Order: sequence, then C-alpha cells, then structure tokens
Amino acid sequence: MFDYLKVKYVENGTFILSKGESVNKAVTENNVPNDFGIYLIYAGKEVVDNLVYVGKAGSVTSDGSSKKQGLRKRLVNQHSGMKRSEYFIKYMADNSTDLVFHWFKTYDELTKAVIPALAEAEAIQKYFLEYGKLPELNKSF
Repeated sequence: MFDYLKVKYVENGTFILSKGESVNKAVTENNVPNDFGIYLIYAGKEVVDNLVYVGKAGSVTSDGSSKKQGLRKRLVNQHSGMKRSEYFIKYMADNSTDLVFHWFKTYDELTKAVIPALAEAEAIQKYFLEYGKLPELNKSF
C-alpha cells in the first residue's frame, strides 16, 4: 500500500526499535536526518496491517519559510504528553512487540517538494480508504 512512498521520496530509511532500546540511540545510529518529512510506525513487521501511526515532521508558514522540528527531533520529542523514549518503551511492553520506523524526506528549503502535511494526509487517506479507520495511535485527523 505504501510502496509508492519509496519511489516518490527517494531519501528514506528504516530502523527497528526493539524492547528496551532507546529511540534516541536508534535515531542517531541510523542517521535519521533532521529534514522535513513523514514517518510510519509499524508494530512488529513492516506490513500495512501492522501500521500503528503516521506522523509528520515540519511545517511551512504563510510566507513560505519552514518551521518546527525535522524528522530526527520529532521522533525523540513527545507523544501524548510523554517523552517518546518512554512512550515507545511502554507501548512495546504493553503490546509485546518491536516497532519498525520508516521515514521519508519530503521537503527541504531548496526543492520545496511536498510539504509534510500533504504527504501525511495522503498516507492517512490511503489507509483510511482501505480500513475505514485511522491507524491505532492516530487519535484524529
């Protein structure tokens, strides 16, 4: 379902976060860039049935400038009011699973390709059309 992302956004990568591992360490070791883009999080294997979250990193303002955090910072900051490192450790323990992260660079100041909000919306819409609901951890859209 999301294979088109790998073709459309050639700068992308994947890493696995295992139980007890730090997301901060995984992001650093896997050279996740601090560019703008989207990321998909899967519980267990990277198959669409296991998709639990679609997120974006970065915003574009009305004057065309970019603001907020890139992928690296977004993946290590907060989720549901909790540090992501703690949140992911708790989620993996509660669900007895590893997490697979796949990130895609969609935008930079030079190319201004696809703003992250559009890329995120397209991925969520595709999932919604297939399953009639949002991924588990996407509370609303």
